[in-house]
Amino acid sequence: MAGKLLYIEVGDRLVKVMCAVPQKKGLRAIKSFMFQPPEGSVFDGVIQNPEELSEALVAQLLEHRLRGVKNVVFNLASGKVASREVKLPPVKEKLLAPMIATNAADYFPIDLSRYHISHTLLEKVKGEGGFCRVLALAAPLSLLEGYFKLGEFAGLKIKAIDSSANSHYRALRPLRQTGVTMYVDVECTESFASFIQDGRLLLQRTFALGGDEFIKSYMEKVEKPEEEYIEALSELSVSAKTTVMVGAEGQMTHHERTEELSRLVSNIARSVDYFNSSRWETATSQIVLTGPCGRLEGLKEMVAAETGLPTFYLEELEEVRSVFKTIEDPSAFLGCVGAAHSPVDLLPEHFMRASRGMRLSKNETSIASGLISFSLLFLGAVVLSIIAVSSNHEVKRELSAIRSEISEIEYTQQVALSYESYQQGETALLEMRALADSPNAKLAAFFEELEQKMPSKILILSAVCSAEGVTMNITVPSYAETAVVLDQLRTFESISKLEVLSVSQSTNEGGSETSTFSVSCLYGENPYLNGENPYADLIGESTDSEGQVD
Repeated sequence: MAGKLLYIEVGDRLVKVMCAVPQKKGLRAIKSFMFQPPEGSVFDGVIQNPEELSEALVAQLLEHRLRGVKNVVFNLASGKVASREVKLPPVKEKLLAPMIATNAADYFPIDLSRYHISHTLLEKVKGEGGFCRVLALAAPLSLLEGYFKLGEFAGLKIKAIDSSANSHYRALRPLRQTGVTMYVDVECTESFASFIQDGRLLLQRTFALGGDEFIKSYMEKVEKPEEEYIEALSELSVSAKTTVMVGAEGQMTHHERTEELSRLVSNIARSVDYFNSSRWETATSQIVLTGPCGRLEGLKEMVAAETGLPTFYLEELEEVRSVFKTIEDPSAFLGCVGAAHSPVDLLPEHFMRASRGMRLSKNETSIASGLISFSLLFLGAVVLSIIAVSSNHEVKRELSAIRSEISEIEYTQQVALSYESYQQGETALLEMRALADSPNAKLAAFFEELEQKMPSKILILSAVCSAEGVTMNITVPSYAETAVVLDQLRTFESISKLEVLSVSQSTNEGGSETSTFSVSCLYGENPYLNGENPYADLIGESTDSEGQVD
């Protein structure tokens, strides 16, 4: 089956399989289906029993007449895959991988020897101050190993392994909705939210809640066995064609639906609040539900009521039919669809070598003993005649390979220089921020002078500080002390203007007098220190051409 590929997403409750042919302008889907994995064979996307799961997969491929398709792309739907968006200098895309590898320890504080690091370019911002928005990914090697074993046991050749963080974005990117759209892929045991505006990914969030609680509660109520999970999901879902429930109407009360879906809806609402809290100028404008559990009865209405936002099913968007032309149920198979478009490199080289070695070993053992003997005799007869030529060719190939490697690593110098320049720029910005002038610096200078020049008997009752100055209420023993304090304030280097707001005098029970006054001090350079009087115009002073005061 030339040109056909299998796109498979393994989940705890459902395994999704789509057979399609990649094309220049999209994807031509041939067939898609879901089945339940054997109990206990998968947990959080980790394949714990690859041999048992492979038997179920092969049986399903045979049933759907797809056993002849050998090439496969897996899509990882697991919370164990860590992702982080980073900004890098605006370099060529081929230079991003070494930069990610160099800084991986900063992005992911984990034992990197147990993880495979990859990335995908989200956006390249051009112009002055340009940068690259990159999604860095870290997948446990133990997680990836399970998929290689599954491929081996099922007789499949792995062409790529993608992550749902990338595949969902790639699938939804062509949908250009007005404003910011929150796409919520509701799976069975988890949900995945992507905030996208005009094809640009703004934020992704995962929460460990899906439709499983609702489905399990319903199965328990109607006494359905575990192997009828997909049937129960279908009965609880609103039909994409008729917009009514398929077969469970009346089985779950409104109160029961609300109770079972409330935690999921609450997580969706909190994700909206989290996004809007830091992006109030581009807040979420609508919500689109996708995934196999996105059409659960009552979910759409509950999300709309909780968030106050227009809420739709994916199939209700006008662009869906033109974007997903041949795909029967794009909502349920969104991860499989996206894995066909620019999958990330989650293929550890040593796993690939081991996989090739295992396939080679199987082929060798299938050769008949007579053919092996004949081949050995034939090789023995011709080896002496070609050894000289082959040696010469081998030397040339090695020389060519060395030159090619030298050429390929020449760019590392440019990478190092670009990264060093980027770090220096960042350091300079941090230093400038630290040196930036602030009201606190002026306030500190003012209080230093206050401690040095004020008399010991001064009592500052209150002080109101702002970016422009300080207003204080001060008490001193007498009017004379008031004059002394005001004279001293006029000598402050940190004050440009002084204004007395009020002055009062009082006598306590012991007969002691006190003077209380309010004064406003404005930060700046003191004009008195330069021989200037800022109030000269008010008292009628003028200076003639000889510098004499009238």
